[in-house]
Amino acid sequence: MINRSEVLRRVGQDQQILLGVIEDFLLFYPDMIANLRSAMEAGAGDRIVRAAHILKSAAAAVGAHELRELARHLEESGRNGDLLSAPEVSQRIYEEVALVDAELRRWQDELP
Repeated sequence: MINRSEVLRRVGQDQQILLGVIEDFLLFYPDMIANLRSAMEAGAGDRIVRAAHILKSAAAAVGAHELRELARHLEESGRNGDLLSAPEVSQRIYEEVALVDAELRRWQDELP
């Protein structure tokens, strides 16, 4: 779920930077998910695209490949005006982000 070696490489093995990256994700992803939910409820394609794009970038920063790919898929679908799969994909995003949260919290607890 989380590619730890990729994230460590990205932060130059610096555990303080790593801790900041994890803390930032954990702090900000609830708002990202709230924005996505709001956009989905409103059926606002442009807001869905924007929310998915922001979540995609955040997921990439913490090495959450599955979450990044789901957000990418939703973003591209929205850009193409094809939101038929959006409810299913967004539900998978909500489930995946909960798994990412749990894994990042475990990792955070392991850090000095």
